[in-house]
Amino acid sequence: MKIFEKIYSKLDATVKYIFQADDGLVYEMSYIHKPGDYKDIICVPSQTSCAMGCKFCHVTEVANKIVYRNLYVFELLYGIDYIYHNMELGVKHADKTLLISFMGIGEPLYNVDNVVSTIRSLDNRYQVKTKFAVATSLPEAKWSEFFRFASETQKLMLNVKMHLSLHFGDNIVRKEWMPNALAIDPAVAALEFYMNQIWKAEIHYALIAGVNDSVEDAKQLRYLLLGRDIPVKLLTFNPMPGEDYKPSDEQSIGAFEEVLWEVDIQTERYTPPGYDVGASCGQLMLGYYLEHNKKS
Repeated sequence: MKIFEKIYSKLDATVKYIFQADDGLVYEMSYIHKPGDYKDIICVPSQTSCAMGCKFCHVTEVANKIVYRNLYVFELLYGIDYIYHNMELGVKHADKTLLISFMGIGEPLYNVDNVVSTIRSLDNRYQVKTKFAVATSLPEAKWSEFFRFASETQKLMLNVKMHLSLHFGDNIVRKEWMPNALAIDPAVAALEFYMNQIWKAEIHYALIAGVNDSVEDAKQLRYLLLGRDIPVKLLTFNPMPGEDYKPSDEQSIGAFEEVLWEVDIQTERYTPPGYDVGASCGQLMLGYYLEHNKKS
């Protein structure tokens, strides 16, 4: 294994790292640093591609052209260790928290054993306070893996925050955009179970203009979450080149938030960093994957 490329964002302090595995396949991680913030983030993948087929994800259009396999513990640890020990970064400052976030390419529930083993290996590994997070769309074909993941992390006493990539309050629309994801009601019920029994959890909702950002959409989400005390992170949508879909405007976001606030649903706005180096949600440096991970 080796470091293959290091790419610095011109928009913020994000750095994209491209690593090459022993079999020649590349995989990437992002280091996210916000000056003045209490934490640094290393965004970690779980596969070399993704099988979920979500309409808004940049990898979906090339997923059938590149090799798909799980990433192994030693490959994940190699990349995370490399970033942590890179002295030009602020990640080793004693007053910082390091968040290791499995939100890169792939679906962690398709790779539970390697993800859990990696988290276990990293727990108390570094000289900084370390936290963990996993984002899942909760695949319909692997819904039972969600509970196996919960059981394993609980047994090992690993505090892993769970992020459900929900994005829609209507099952028909969600099925169109996220064809392999579990239906909304059981997905949210699973997240509620995790939050009540295991550790912290939240919902991710990327606001797409004219698709899922209306007041009616907000009311659907409000009804779904009423009394559940699950916070919602409202993400800035990252459109793909050539697509007509755009991120919601400020007025729509504000109206959406107001509907949730009416019943005290906690919200947070988040604009993913590193857009120019493919580090934002759903993005990749696709050229590297198409060159090195292309199916023969």
